[in-house]
Amino acid sequence: MAYNTQLFELFYPASYRRLRKSYNLRYFALRHFRVFFEKLEYQSVLFIYVKNLGHFRTPLSLSPSTYKKLAECPAPYLNNLSKHLNSCRNQALKILRITLNTFLAYYTKMYAAEKIKRVLENAKEEGVLQSEIPRLTGLSKSTVSETLSMLEDVKEVVRKKVSGKSYRVWLAKYSPEPLSGVVRVGILRASEYPRVMRASKKLNAHIRVYDSSIEITKDLVYGFIDIAASPFITQAVFGILMKNITIVRKVALNGGGLVFSGISSDYWGCSEFSTMERNLRKYLELKGLKGSIRYFRGPESMIKSLGELRAIAIWEPYFTMLEGKKEAFNEHIGDYLCCTLAVNNNFSECNSDLLEEFIREFDRAKVGKKDGKVLAELIGFPTEVVVRSFESYDFYPDQEFKKEELEELRFGGLDGVVRLD
Repeated sequence: MAYNTQLFELFYPASYRRLRKSYNLRYFALRHFRVFFEKLEYQSVLFIYVKNLGHFRTPLSLSPSTYKKLAECPAPYLNNLSKHLNSCRNQALKILRITLNTFLAYYTKMYAAEKIKRVLENAKEEGVLQSEIPRLTGLSKSTVSETLSMLEDVKEVVRKKVSGKSYRVWLAKYSPEPLSGVVRVGILRASEYPRVMRASKKLNAHIRVYDSSIEITKDLVYGFIDIAASPFITQAVFGILMKNITIVRKVALNGGGLVFSGISSDYWGCSEFSTMERNLRKYLELKGLKGSIRYFRGPESMIKSLGELRAIAIWEPYFTMLEGKKEAFNEHIGDYLCCTLAVNNNFSECNSDLLEEFIREFDRAKVGKKDGKVLAELIGFPTEVVVRSFESYDFYPDQEFKKEELEELRFGGLDGVVRLD
């Protein structure tokens, strides 16, 4: 594959203006290295900021997309660049050589880090044995070990001893247990979470988006995420069964309803084990309607099956996005609690300060249109749809749990699942 050079720029701080003027370093950099990069037919976009000779002011100023391009760089390129820099004799190019050799050393580590992270991303919660990584990446054992140590220091990966000298490695966001100083937050693909998102961004948390209320709450229980925003009923039942999560905040009230297909059918659709199921059962009872409920693991499959159902019980922003006859649940059953914020108890023990800070940021967060844009990008919806869907929610509920909210858990209780003769 042929590549063309897009850009190569080298900036110098004010303290080196005289040096830059004397040797015309910018001219040499642009002319000399553009020719070199074109000769190698390698495309790159590099911004190197120099504090002093041989040191970066901030190497991490390179964008993720640039690192991705660099990670795909062929190995011969590195060797050729290194040889070329070491052969420089001109004074200006000697200065560039010092600077760029420093960059080359940093880039080599980033090259290895990106290859390792791609392998770990594919493995997700399963992780990878460290002994397998050299084979999967083509890197040497020493490079893998050194790079993993570097990634551990910045809390991007976690290693856990499994037996003898054998270690299993995960990306931090997929770690099977909480990590000191790291926050991992799970949300559903819904527009209910601008305040959760605000708090997550403030703490630089890892955010994962789920399509199933059961999957997100199960990951919270098993410790793959530390904080989760999911339906109150799902968290309550998992909490009673597993006794290792604690509900700490209400997220919002309302935010869902029924979308009708316009056909006559005995079947109604909703997600399993969720607020939508509870609301649908309540709606059918209040309206004196009968029918069977068909359960779906995610919203997409439910929407595809709408033509086979009388209606589907669905949340925002799907409710706003879908066309046709619609009825909001709160217009019939009154305000209702949808999602709550729960925390894994092991996380709260090892990161109590972070948890308290997260809750403070959540409490002080105010929802605005700007939140709609950020949240829309995160969950994959048009910004205008997400912003309009905000009108369906009460984002500032009273945080004290009321008796009637707790009694909601009994709705359609044991008499619905136990045969009584």
